[in-house]
Amino acid sequence: MFEKLVYHLINIKFRQLVFFQNSDLTTISIAKNLKEKYPFYKAEQNDKEFLTEFLKRDSEYWKNQGLEISTIENKAENTYVIWNAKNTNETKPEVNTFFLFGVKNNFVYSFSISSKVWSKEQKIEFLKNLYESN
Repeated sequence: MFEKLVYHLINIKFRQLVFFQNSDLTTISIAKNLKEKYPFYKAEQNDKEFLTEFLKRDSEYWKNQGLEISTIENKAENTYVIWNAKNTNETKPEVNTFFLFGVKNNFVYSFSISSKVWSKEQKIEFLKNLYESN
């Protein structure tokens, strides 16, 4: 079972994240917002174009923090992308977070999971199930 950790406002105009953690310290974040709330939104963008821009902006942020970025599953034509941000520098705290960004019915979904217990496959499956159930 997951317990709510914190409600974190990254930018009140467009992205509000809620973090949850369970007893094995697996942490997830969940956000759902309207596309037009994002500062880079353009009315003429289709979902794939919007998702590509969202992924570009967020992954660039993590790259600038020194993390290695990799795309796990690019289903942009099906309106979601799964990707990973990982710290490969042993002198920094360990980071290995999986993300799913998706767009459905004019809503943007942003999910993430970090766990030292769950396998890569379990994390990916969890993200997909979360997205499909919304």
